[in-house]
Amino acid sequence: MPRATGRRGWQSFVRGYDLFVLGLSALAGVMIAAATALIVVDVSIRAVGVPPPAFTIALVEYGMLYITMLAAPGLAHNRGHVYIDALITRLPRILERAIAKLTYGLAIAVSLAIMVLSWQLLVESYRSGYFDERGIDVPQWLLYVPIPLGFGLVAVEFARILVSRDLMHRSRTTSERSA
Repeated sequence: MPRATGRRGWQSFVRGYDLFVLGLSALAGVMIAAATALIVVDVSIRAVGVPPPAFTIALVEYGMLYITMLAAPGLAHNRGHVYIDALITRLPRILERAIAKLTYGLAIAVSLAIMVLSWQLLVESYRSGYFDERGIDVPQWLLYVPIPLGFGLVAVEFARILVSRDLMHRSRTTSERSA
């Protein structure tokens, strides 16, 4: 009985994690819509001769960083990252699998390295108390928040792909399955 409970607990954790990653992607989508609306309002205000708010460009720039980092784990989760399979699929199956797994390991290592470095930058900028001064003043550390989060979750997603039986380039993406 305890073993079944542990398994259900793990499955609940994985389901919650998956929802979190997909929720971050949904938040990125909302941010894209908000950035689009800001740009439309900014251009419309300019068209009628009224000076636009100074913060529009800065918010859209900050938003692009957040959008990228919040959406990246969801792309890896859905196996939607770019990969080139023209060569690898022509290799013998065992070599194809070895190269794919090596690539996933490299993706994990690079993601973790960037996560650690960006975390150090986040802590350093938090301690310094600097502000990024553009159209609005934003604490500099706030610009680093999505980077370690995004790359950490990308590393987790590539680790899940690494231990799975399927190869990323052999499995269909979520968008391909729904088409």
